[in-house]
Amino acid sequence: MRDKKTYRESLGLDNPPKGTKLEIKHMAGIGFYLLWPKCPDLENIVDGWFKVKKNAKICAKEHGWIV
Repeated sequence: MRDKKTYRESLGLDNPPKGTKLEIKHMAGIGFYLLWPKCPDLENIVDGWFKVKKNAKICAKEHGWIV
């Protein structure tokens, strides 16, 4: 598992629980990111800035999320 914090953790927020369904989105110039569509606190970007989609999938798998 990665040593760095997720974007949400860097803001002092909890990550989604294991088994949560996330979406992989892409933003031009930024890259791929993991989105939590049913996020209760509206900070729905879980982690991001992945250069390739595969890395977003790997991150999700490491944390037990479903994409």
